[in-house]
Amino acid sequence: MQIKRFIILFTFLFPAYKCYCSLKVATIFSSHMVIQRNCPIKIWGSGITGKSVSVKFRGDEYETTVDNKGNWLVLTAPYFAGGPFDMIIQSDSQKVILEDLLVGDVWLCSGQSNMHMKMKSVQKNFPEEFKISKIDEIRYIEVPSQLNFHEEASDIKPSKWNKINSKSIYNVSAAAYFFAKEIQNQLNIPIGLIISAQTPLVIQSNQIRDGARSIQQCYKNMC
Repeated sequence: MQIKRFIILFTFLFPAYKCYCSLKVATIFSSHMVIQRNCPIKIWGSGITGKSVSVKFRGDEYETTVDNKGNWLVLTAPYFAGGPFDMIIQSDSQKVILEDLLVGDVWLCSGQSNMHMKMKSVQKNFPEEFKISKIDEIRYIEVPSQLNFHEEASDIKPSKWNKINSKSIYNVSAAAYFFAKEIQNQLNIPIGLIISAQTPLVIQSNQIRDGARSIQQCYKNMC
């Protein structure tokens, strides 16, 4: 009887232990993503306090240590547009490999119903767009809805980066897609879309706290 209780207890506790101790990378970082060109990039996640974490990308290696809250952060050098590349994130024997990464321009596509409308809703108006096999230079990730009025979030709910192809095109924001296609044709570099479109969304929710306060103060001075 005691053995059975131990097995049941172990079964419930082990997943939690694994989740707490394992090396993790924030959800926004996944295979097929686009990284912003020409500026330093913050890469973060969680792990075991005190453990070292290394990030290898395009021949460079960056190291940091997990802090006492279980978080880690690395700041990379700027990179020119290009790809595909792989990124290797490692802590002891644990390794996370992000494959097929591009470096280009990344755009936050935010708004309400107009931005949220998918390509499948405009298929009758633009049937030629659905005949493509793929557009490798345009990728997107959709930020799931999550409301938090008390603190800044360090991560988003599960999601992943997608390439534009004959299947994924149905679920990408129509406004974001046509914008990305035009920009990509002009600049001839990879384009990444972070789509955060929710019905009650206001632009202030995408601002950092200090920036929002400075704008609010400026508005008060004008009035």
